[in-house]
Amino acid sequence: MVKASSEVEACPECDSANVYRRITAGPDQKDYRCGVCGETFAEPVTRAPKYSGKS
Repeated sequence: MVKASSEVEACPECDSANVYRRITAGPDQKDYRCGVCGETFAEPVTRAPKYSGKS
């Protein structure tokens, strides 16, 4: 997946940017998991960041 440098990967179910690539995923399993809702999915969606991190 190619994404613009200003975009983040996010969960397609809850839109959280807290997504992880699953190391133990087998050939019949989804490759990513959301750290917030627990959803597993083949590819995360990309979106603009919600927070810039600047105060």
